[in-house]
Amino acid sequence: MPLLRFVIILAASTMLFSACKDNSLSINVEQINSPAAHKIITPGMSSMGIIHEEKVFAYYFNESGLWLPDRDSQFHIPRGNDGLLGMGMGTIAVLDDDQLYFFNMNASLQWETKHELVMPLPENYKRLSAMKMPWQRGAVCIEDNEGSIHFYYLDEKMKWQRDETATFKLPAHIDDYLMMGSMELAIISDNKLGVYQLDLTGNWLFQEDMVLILPENTEALLSFEPGTIGVLAQGAIHFYEPDYENRYWIIDDTMTFQIPNL
Repeated sequence: MPLLRFVIILAASTMLFSACKDNSLSINVEQINSPAAHKIITPGMSSMGIIHEEKVFAYYFNESGLWLPDRDSQFHIPRGNDGLLGMGMGTIAVLDDDQLYFFNMNASLQWETKHELVMPLPENYKRLSAMKMPWQRGAVCIEDNEGSIHFYYLDEKMKWQRDETATFKLPAHIDDYLMMGSMELAIISDNKLGVYQLDLTGNWLFQEDMVLILPENTEALLSFEPGTIGVLAQGAIHFYEPDYENRYWIIDDTMTFQIPNL
């Protein structure tokens, strides 16, 4: 009888754990080091997403310069997930038991996933990110326990392959890093952002004259679209874009996104 009671308690505990896992605990795994941005996700297509309870509420920037809710694009988060990742091109990846499932909205405004695109993750990884790319699904970026970031992309046969030429070794003593898109990677240290670009020979080159001094009240940095980052400060996201021709950063004050209260 005590053994039966133990089995029942164990089963109930497992069910309770699963129930806790699938409610409001979903976060953007790319922002694991920035609690202020845990509930903000950037799926691409110039949209912002707010994770609230069991949904991602989408917002888009219209031609009149206003951020409006996109009620047709709400994403119902699958139960039992371990986090979300915005992949660009309107794609949301769902992490579940060390596998990534990719969801896109179809022509009928329904979110769907293709099981052939499921990506098993390697053992003992430390962090996941997405490198957004223009006009295609982004690369999955996996940081290992040795401080190296590996990039995985879909090949012509729609199979996930590791890019052996693009591994990035993180510099020591940095505060954080961010995928800027188009194979540009930012490192953050002492409230400054520096940019690395991958050249055609597979070398990551530091852009010494493109260091961005961040606002003192910066709470988090987000990858918005390739070449555009968001700076979260005081309940709003401000957008910055590097101008490599003139070697300075552009601040787009017309696009500031105020975090809504849901």
